[in-house]
Amino acid sequence: FIIIILTTYLGIKYISYRIRSKYEIINYLNKFKLDYSTIENIIFKLEENNLINDEVFVKAFINDKINFTTSGPYKIKLELLKHNIDKYLITFFIFVMYKDYILMLKPNENVLANG
Repeated sequence: FIIIILTTYLGIKYISYRIRSKYEIINYLNKFKLDYSTIENIIFKLEENNLINDEVFVKAFINDKINFTTSGPYKIKLELLKHNIDKYLITFFIFVMYKDYILMLKPNENVLANG
């Protein structure tokens, strides 16, 4: 019981720095040589309390890449696949978020006037 509390604390501490994928947390907890059922129990508790959510992770990841890097949709998808995220979830949110991003851009009036 004490091990579950301590390792749950480790999981919470690990996600306190930034949003993490479920896959990242599992890999982190595996470093402590925990048995599968303990890790599964910790992940369940974190998901149950909405402390990890791969959908939220994907949205935040894509948003950061769109706003702070020059990464395009293909590169973002490859990076998210490394997190063991469902490819259909990735594709859906890339489409939705890039569509929203493109709609927010204002056309350059000088280019239109000269075109």
